[in-house]
Amino acid sequence: MQTGNSDLGHDDFDSQAILLAELLELEAVNWLEFVQDVLGDGKRGRYNQFPKDVDFFTIALRAPDRWFRHLFRVGRDTFDKLIDRISNDPVFVSTKKPQRPVKYQLACFLIRYGQAGSDSLDTAQKLAIGHGTVFLYCTRVSKALRRIKSQVIKFPDEARQQEISDYIESVSGFPGCIGIGDGCVIPFSEKPSVQGETYMTRKKRFGSNFQGTTDHEDSFTSYDIGFAGSIPDVTIWKRSYVWQNRHQLFLNGSYLLMDKGYPSSPWVVRPFDETELSRAPAEDVPRMRRFNKRLSSVRIGVEHAFGRLKRRFRSLQNFTPHRDIRETYKAIEAMLVLHNLCIEYRDKPVTRLSPLINDDAEDTGMEPGGAEDEDDSELDDIDIPAHETDAWLKEQGRMKRLALLELLYPA
Repeated sequence: MQTGNSDLGHDDFDSQAILLAELLELEAVNWLEFVQDVLGDGKRGRYNQFPKDVDFFTIALRAPDRWFRHLFRVGRDTFDKLIDRISNDPVFVSTKKPQRPVKYQLACFLIRYGQAGSDSLDTAQKLAIGHGTVFLYCTRVSKALRRIKSQVIKFPDEARQQEISDYIESVSGFPGCIGIGDGCVIPFSEKPSVQGETYMTRKKRFGSNFQGTTDHEDSFTSYDIGFAGSIPDVTIWKRSYVWQNRHQLFLNGSYLLMDKGYPSSPWVVRPFDETELSRAPAEDVPRMRRFNKRLSSVRIGVEHAFGRLKRRFRSLQNFTPHRDIRETYKAIEAMLVLHNLCIEYRDKPVTRLSPLINDDAEDTGMEPGGAEDEDDSELDDIDIPAHETDAWLKEQGRMKRLALLELLYPA
């Protein structure tokens, strides 16, 4: 009795079985060589050196599509497009010693940051390359990706804002909304070596916060990274690229939908909080709650974007911080660029959405932090128009939200 459909013929099945056997055999050999290298023969030798072999690359790069995606976190077509996108970067120009092809270096980056913990030793063992080579390859790829970030991650221009606004209005009724914003915690597997206590989040574990805005397709339109886990979200928002350039970026009365952790303003529409609901006339409370529910149904898109990012790059679910924390942020930035490129290439993560991926995604908002070694007092240096006091911003935001309430749920 036939229980499913399959397009595989016997020859295809046999060839895939042979390839799987080759991969398993090679992995077993690599582990044996690793154990032998660790145990040694009692003689002192070089640290963290593994037998050099290109067989893993050769076999893995021609693996069946599903295995390829599981290992490299992207599809084969996307992998080829990524190579084309970065291969002309000067970082890949050989000097004295010829470099390996870009595809090997990109594969190393994807394997390392595609696994939980971003274990460099495990990556070296798996690829049978030197431990230092892992860092070298990842640094090159990171640099090449970050050099194209302004092409890949950019706040929407007027035409794109209209496109985003039209879509969001068509599915939710919110007119003029050009995106969603929120913060996200990147949990660390260990305390950073420098000023580690500042990375303690409200969840009582070490981590870093970054803030992002996204469009209706889960692409990031802005981001701010380099923030410890202990600083409140209002601080990172006031320091953000979007806030400090709000008068140039937001056109034609446009705005973002954000959660209750962010202050109201003409550019931020947030839900009614419990205090506001308790003070509202009884007859208005039901429609205010319906407004909140509708807003949340749109705002959850940014959580989906964070989830897609963490599903593809599982290192972001439990990141092992680099010795130099700045290198950690560079790696995260490179992964954000890859995330947007994958969306551009219509490449979806291999695993399904897990509710555990974004454990701070509640209506009260994340706790994205301020920049490392900084506090709220330094916000005094930000150039703010004289009339834009906190009271003015709050009142203008309140009036904008009330206008939307009347539009969506007339009294």
